[in-house]
Amino acid sequence: MNKAMKELQARVPLMPHTYAALGFALHGVAATQQVGRLCDHSAQVQAGDVFLCLPRAHAQRQAFVHAAVQVGAQAVVCVGDTGVDVPEGVASLMLPDMAVLGAWLRQYFGTETCTTRCIGVTGTDGKTSVAWMLRQALARYAGAAWSSGTLGWMCSDDDIYDLGNTTPSLLCMHYLLAAAQQEKLPYWVMEVSSHGIEQQRIAGIPISAVMWTTLGHDHLQDHGGFENYAALKASVLHQVVADGGVVVVNAAQERMQPYVADMPHHAYRLGRVDGQADKAVMYGDMRAV
Repeated sequence: MNKAMKELQARVPLMPHTYAALGFALHGVAATQQVGRLCDHSAQVQAGDVFLCLPRAHAQRQAFVHAAVQVGAQAVVCVGDTGVDVPEGVASLMLPDMAVLGAWLRQYFGTETCTTRCIGVTGTDGKTSVAWMLRQALARYAGAAWSSGTLGWMCSDDDIYDLGNTTPSLLCMHYLLAAAQQEKLPYWVMEVSSHGIEQQRIAGIPISAVMWTTLGHDHLQDHGGFENYAALKASVLHQVVADGGVVVVNAAQERMQPYVADMPHHAYRLGRVDGQADKAVMYGDMRAV
């Protein structure tokens, strides 16, 4: 467990949920027993934990569940595979996909009504710089703001915790959301990587605005080529717009325009447009704003 997760667990109190209230099949566990802390790494499970077994485990998920139970996991949450065997005396919850897990994590952490404004920044290049500058600006505007990404979880210039990945695990992201709610944080700016999108590490995170900085040719081998990579990036923007959020796209990046041209509202190009001075242009009717 890295330093960031240790700090997050210290900041986020354990909610008083029972297994029955969260929908677990009990397998001999008392319905009124309190649900323990979540852990998504079988080698880090401690007695009383709930092991979160994600789709990325693939063929090894049964072995991971067994390993977690052997060291004292009190319950298991499995995503995307209902064929995992869970022994008697261990509660279980089988969820169909990561989107459902994201919603369940909001319930687990009690963040269904979190008021922190979550802002995503995606792009081949520029994510870290934009996230840094935006965090600084929002902290001045609202009094406090966090960012998460390549530089870590940044609570301030002097309070930084390494995350290990640009977009950390889904569990870590929901811990960050819960910590933000705990501290009544106004804004959280997060870098959203292509791997984070593909592995659905932002499932259930209430992103109300997203920025797309650039579209290049990194990580193409991981995503099946340029078209798949670009569509993956664009999928986050389309989801945010569908949820009523705001999208901002770099107007100087012509190659990304086809992936967002059909957005009906709340989508803006920002930068130099047709060689003119910097301005924002709304998609749809293309009015300058």
